[in-house]
Amino acid sequence: MTTYYLGLGSNAGQPVLFLNQAQGLLQKLGNIGTVSADYISPAYGYPEQEDFVNRVVGLSTNLSPFRLLRRIKQVETILGRTFTFRWGPRLIDIDMLFYHGPAIQSSVLSLPHAELGKRLFFLVPLLEAEDSFGPADRENFHKAVELLRQQQIIKRLEYAAKPV
Repeated sequence: MTTYYLGLGSNAGQPVLFLNQAQGLLQKLGNIGTVSADYISPAYGYPEQEDFVNRVVGLSTNLSPFRLLRRIKQVETILGRTFTFRWGPRLIDIDMLFYHGPAIQSSVLSLPHAELGKRLFFLVPLLEAEDSFGPADRENFHKAVELLRQQQIIKRLEYAAKPV
């Protein structure tokens, strides 16, 4: 089995509900072992919209990276994702961020995610959810987080009770 770290994000409707629904559907593709806290951050790329709620899950599955990508797109469709414009609002967005395997660069998939080191809303929950980075990777990610904190805002959401 391979563990993939997936970034889940939503900024429309009830974002936490959509993250939970996506996580439930992804669980059917394998086993979700780690889940970060939820984080809220301003929209990236097109700021004139609601803030995003994001989390990272570690999904262990026998699916190849490309088969997993197809299944992720199916999950997004089931949850009502429609494509409006780049960086526009969305009910659900699921990105493949990282896995412990050979790098992939294709027209449909880049692993690690091409923007991973540029987005605080990816890095902070990923570092929380993934505990097997080597020392060099962990140090590089922490350095990126420190630089990004000067330009981007992210806040960990604290719940009185776990949202359903």
